[in-house]
Amino acid sequence: MASSNTVATPDHKDLRLVLLKELGDALRARSEAEHLYAAAAVGSFGAVAWGVAAVQPEKYMCRSVYARPATVAAVGVVFVAVVVAAKIIREHSQYAKLRKQQARIARDLASLPGAMEIVPEDMQVEDAGPGYKWSLAVVAVAAVAATSFCLLLGGL
Repeated sequence: MASSNTVATPDHKDLRLVLLKELGDALRARSEAEHLYAAAAVGSFGAVAWGVAAVQPEKYMCRSVYARPATVAAVGVVFVAVVVAAKIIREHSQYAKLRKQQARIARDLASLPGAMEIVPEDMQVEDAGPGYKWSLAVVAVAAVAATSFCLLLGGL
């Protein structure tokens, strides 16, 4: 007696479509992360500068330059800026990898008969874009401004 428990093999086109959807969801989740990080950094740098402005520098002039609130705040701003920049670069790297995978699968789908018109051309392009560099620039400018403000206001 022949067994009727034949396992149906999945259609590769359907697998590609599911994978393409999953990659699209992952790309959307990572697409604007650098803007959030840049905004958070700029806000925190402003809060630090505001806090340093509220401190009376005369009370701390007898301390070593390294122990003054303005110097500690400036060092903190630089440290946070470096960490945020590293996070932006890491997120963009992950985004670029996902984008390449999406483009490869989209090109595979577009090569199927009748699918060329359905798969958008921009989905087949691997370029992740240089937009993250603007977020890095915003973080750097805000860090320089906050650090300069802290050091100048702190009497250094």
